[in-house]
Amino acid sequence: MLNLTTFFPKTKFTRDVSWNALSFAVMGISGIVLNILIVMKYGAEILGAFNQVYAIYILVSQLAVFGLYASVLKHISEHSENPDFCDEILTSALLIGIGIASFVCLLYYGLTPFAGRLLDSPAVAQGLIFALVGLWCFSLNKILLAFLNGKRLMKAFALFNVFRYVMMPLFLAVLILLRMPGYILPVIFSITELILLVALLVFTFRFFSIASINRCKKWFKVHLRFGSKSLPGGTATEMNSRIDVLMLGIFCSDKIVGVYSLAAMLAEGFDQIPSIFRVNYNPLLTKFVVQKRLGEIRSLIRGFLMKWIPFALIIGFLAILVFPLLVKIIASGPEFSQAWVIFAILMIGIIIRSGYSVFWELPVQSGYPGYQTILIGVVALSNILLNYVFIQWWGIYGAAIATTISFVLSVFYLKLVVRKLLDIKI
Repeated sequence: MLNLTTFFPKTKFTRDVSWNALSFAVMGISGIVLNILIVMKYGAEILGAFNQVYAIYILVSQLAVFGLYASVLKHISEHSENPDFCDEILTSALLIGIGIASFVCLLYYGLTPFAGRLLDSPAVAQGLIFALVGLWCFSLNKILLAFLNGKRLMKAFALFNVFRYVMMPLFLAVLILLRMPGYILPVIFSITELILLVALLVFTFRFFSIASINRCKKWFKVHLRFGSKSLPGGTATEMNSRIDVLMLGIFCSDKIVGVYSLAAMLAEGFDQIPSIFRVNYNPLLTKFVVQKRLGEIRSLIRGFLMKWIPFALIIGFLAILVFPLLVKIIASGPEFSQAWVIFAILMIGIIIRSGYSVFWELPVQSGYPGYQTILIGVVALSNILLNYVFIQWWGIYGAAIATTISFVLSVFYLKLVVRKLLDIKI
């Protein structure tokens, strides 16, 4: 396999990969710990309501930030050596972000009763209210983190992300100790994001100063235009990862969703591993496309897959074997007997997709963001249709089968798009 350090300063590359890996590892572990704590102390029903709140929270957060983080990342990266431009870029993005996030949060607040009725869950409606402050803060935090990323302050970027995913389980543990009712649990998003916002502002003010409105005017249009183009892809991506939970919530009880989401979250922990590689392969793929070294892209992908697939098969098989033992330790109740089958079905799809997901952003890295958005949208639409049909046929198992099929289809769709754009088979 090609050595990535050839294309980056070795010490900088090694540090960035290490911090990035730490961030993803903590994120995966945090999700697993959250689900384990909730299911152990509150049971499947509260876990199901919590994960439905989380799914809606993540989807609406994409609307609240309106793709502004992508604009900040791009333009800060381009002008990182110009302090005046950086001040204008970040200040203008924050001003727009405050306005859009406030509007989206008001809309979100008004629609919470409807969400509760649609999902037939009063706990979801109540939980959404407790997550409201977190939603507003999250949108600004996303912009500030994009600023750090664009300035290549990767250690700080990773540590702030680690802080977020360490704090949520800790605040959940406090709520458990205080014997708070289950519908309050989503307040951990609000507490975490509010503290994170304060910390990010204090830290970021070391690297920028607030610019005047007159200086920011030229960036308002730039951010809105760029953000509007980034919004569909980001929303579809997040939607695709939450479709099964939300659609299961429409057709089934909170308890059923809780059983499913426990299996899905543990499977998703494995799915985080390829993300570490993707972040570091993307710049290399772009260089190869620009230099028209398309054959090397094919060799790079195939070389990675040859090493990845045996690893994925072994780890996946062991995870399926160990899962029933883990469930016996953390959960009680006959309903969790279904979780092992769900986990096994989802793991099959994740294993098939995992190697290719490293190169999922190849279309946009090749200069075709429109095709990337279409690719994401087609996968999301397939996932919605499959879940709609299969959940009505086979209930909880239908959601797992539909999601696994959508994983496999995503590989097929990616191959088609890359073949069309670059004329190479991957």
